[in-house]
Amino acid sequence: MPSVSKLNPITNPSLPGVRIFPMSGAPKKGVAQSVLVEVEPRGSVPLHSHTVDAEMIIVAGNGWVCSTDATNGRHVSPGYRVFYEKDKPHGFRAGDAGLSFISINGGIVDENGHWDLEMAGLAGAG
Repeated sequence: MPSVSKLNPITNPSLPGVRIFPMSGAPKKGVAQSVLVEVEPRGSVPLHSHTVDAEMIIVAGNGWVCSTDATNGRHVSPGYRVFYEKDKPHGFRAGDAGLSFISINGGIVDENGHWDLEMAGLAGAG
């Protein structure tokens, strides 16, 4: 049956200027999720890691990958795929138009709004 529905964004105080829109139903830790991530112009997603793998497909805007490996500084725009195994630090710095990507992951947000996010020495920030 056809439908149109509005996705409600969730935020994390550790990620100002970043909105996450769950696309695959209510978030549940450890269950595969697809989320749309929007980063404001010139904003960033600081280096962080998860206990699950994460694949990001860039869909709008542009920016640069932040990491501790050879992908650091790589410019990305629509059509690029970025993948990190669990526990690998990664992040993004958005360009002038902002950056939007779909994250396909193993469940980084749980049903209580807690995040599987290791960033700046703060486990489970949010």
